[in-house]
Amino acid sequence: RVTLPEASLILSASSSEALDVDFASNNFQVSNNIFNDNGGDAIDTSYSSIEISENTIEVCGDKGISIGEKSQPIISNNNISKCIIGIAVKDLSDAVIKENNITDNELGVSLYKKKEEFGGAHAELISNNLSENKEDVVYDEFSDVLIR
Repeated sequence: RVTLPEASLILSASSSEALDVDFASNNFQVSNNIFNDNGGDAIDTSYSSIEISENTIEVCGDKGISIGEKSQPIISNNNISKCIIGIAVKDLSDAVIKENNITDNELGVSLYKKKEEFGGAHAELISNNLSENKEDVVYDEFSDVLIR
């Protein structure tokens, strides 16, 4: 199991992605961190099984959490606000998104096919607080979402 130290990591004022995780195996965790004022994505993953929990993500120039290329994350108990997209799930990724506060973003949760060689995305949204976003949940014709 990989987790960041008990004393939260604070990633602030980067010009692009604050944290990029590719090809992470089961039990990889990103938790209890603060991402603030990042120019790109706060957390970006591809080809990963990952747990993203109990982070604070505020003010990012693109996505709070970007999930791509066949990733299978569990995203829970995060506070995500003031991003273009709170959580993006794309390119054959399958996400469980539960008990997050996703507020004051352009888009709360967005699912789509970005790369032609992949398909759409799937997500299960469970007990999230989606509020004050311009749009809470959007998805393209290749993707689907289950909201509970």
